[in-house]
Amino acid sequence: MNLTKVLNEPNLLKEALNNVYIDSSKQYDRYLDSLYQFKEIFDQNEVLICSTPGRVELCGNHTDHQLGKILAASIDIDSLAIASKADQIRIYSSGFGMIELNTEDDHYLESERYTTIALVKGIIKRFKELNLVIGGFSAYITSNVLPGSGMSSSANFEVLLATIINHLYNDGSIDAVTIAKIAQFSEVNYFGKPCGLMDQLACVYGGIIYVDFSDENLPKIVKIDDIFHKHGFILSLVDTRSAHDDLSDEYAKIVDEMKDIAHFFAKSTLSELDEKSFYDNFSKLGIINNDRAILRAHHFFSEVKRVDKIFEAIKNDNIDLILQLIKLSGYSSFMYLQNIYLNSKPHEQKLSITLAMIEKYLYDHAGAFRIHGGGFGGTVLVITHKDNNDSYRKLVKDLIDTDACKTTNIRNNGSICILK
Repeated sequence: MNLTKVLNEPNLLKEALNNVYIDSSKQYDRYLDSLYQFKEIFDQNEVLICSTPGRVELCGNHTDHQLGKILAASIDIDSLAIASKADQIRIYSSGFGMIELNTEDDHYLESERYTTIALVKGIIKRFKELNLVIGGFSAYITSNVLPGSGMSSSANFEVLLATIINHLYNDGSIDAVTIAKIAQFSEVNYFGKPCGLMDQLACVYGGIIYVDFSDENLPKIVKIDDIFHKHGFILSLVDTRSAHDDLSDEYAKIVDEMKDIAHFFAKSTLSELDEKSFYDNFSKLGIINNDRAILRAHHFFSEVKRVDKIFEAIKNDNIDLILQLIKLSGYSSFMYLQNIYLNSKPHEQKLSITLAMIEKYLYDHAGAFRIHGGGFGGTVLVITHKDNNDSYRKLVKDLIDTDACKTTNIRNNGSICILK
């Protein structure tokens, strides 16, 4: 798409945004500013415009890395990119500045773990390994998916990069699951964060998705209509203002401890273990000398059953049961998965306090709440009825501050090239 044409014919962009956002009027100025920023920084005229959503996790907390089941959804809090072909890769991220590298530079460096450069290198490497076309590009990126927000900012960025390369060099022919797996490869092998495939799939797919990971190479994915909007419920994310950085080791312990239980039964992951065998041998598990690992495995088995129950409740249009099960999922994360606060910092529990106050509020109001994302800090997912939205937002304002609550909508489009 010719950048000058887009700037001179605003209806082109407005019509494209109408196909992506429930309220596109709030997005137009953001996209227009990004086009001007790209023009000023890179001075290139043939561009494409891409957007990748953040995600919310409804149920299935920390089950994907054990090839379990999840329910997640794309949301209209997103990242956007203006991009064009170039000789090398140059990415200017608003608020973070420029990074530059050649497409030949895909070597892993330990010193680059947890950096943006690592994510870019990982994407390049995996495209090459899959014999997909790779090339240089210039990109201006701006994002509402803030790091530490629990909306999977790293997965969002990885998927956005893969989407850019897909449409610049592969005619948009790469399927959604492959894009997600390319992104996951980068996060695990270059960024250094062990993760399943949930975050990446939710960012790339769109809508609410039910995913069964039991076949690792071909997960079962079912797209579901937005039942919450239908019944008048609003989703929001509450920033608890608690630490959400340098937690990769804590996430890794969850993975390792669940696998310790699986290995006790000579299995690779908990999904390979028959639930009955786990509980029939419950008394024998003490010999592994890690009670938390046992509880985390219990969380896994109860959580994957909850995912299926919510899936059935959605098909039966039973919103009350859905809300009840989402709350139970959150309780399981607190009691058994134990990813609410750091054991090394028990005096720092802003997340726990936020959960407690929202639970108290929901005694008298319809809705649900749960820890959101990886845990140990970050955000709370809250689902409230639109009739109670004002009183709920006042609660969050009084508890934290005015900007702590971010309302969002489920977005039907996953990672997409809006204009090309």
